[in-house]
Amino acid sequence: MIIDFLQLQLNELEGSNIQTLKHQNTKLKWTGSTIEATELVYALFETKCINNGETDIKELVEILGTVIDLPDFDIYRSFIDIKNRKKNSTVFIDKMKQRLLDKIDEE
Repeated sequence: MIIDFLQLQLNELEGSNIQTLKHQNTKLKWTGSTIEATELVYALFETKCINNGETDIKELVEILGTVIDLPDFDIYRSFIDIKNRKKNSTVFIDKMKQRLLDKIDEE
């Protein structure tokens, strides 16, 4: 009877329920903008550094959302906004690069 109960509980955690559980228990919360999240997701996607590029944008958003509690947003619309920038399309990526260089150069 206990085994049956535990099996039932495990079955309930499968699929989207496990994603909800992970999302509720995360302690990391994305505090940047959705445009910054979009830059990060597309940079990861275009460098093919996750699953050798065998994934799609939506899947990356879902996975990152479970890890760092991303807000719901339309990543494709956000990407269009990035493409429409007049001066610098990669503001967040450039900021990340500069912060990393500054850290490397610290004495």
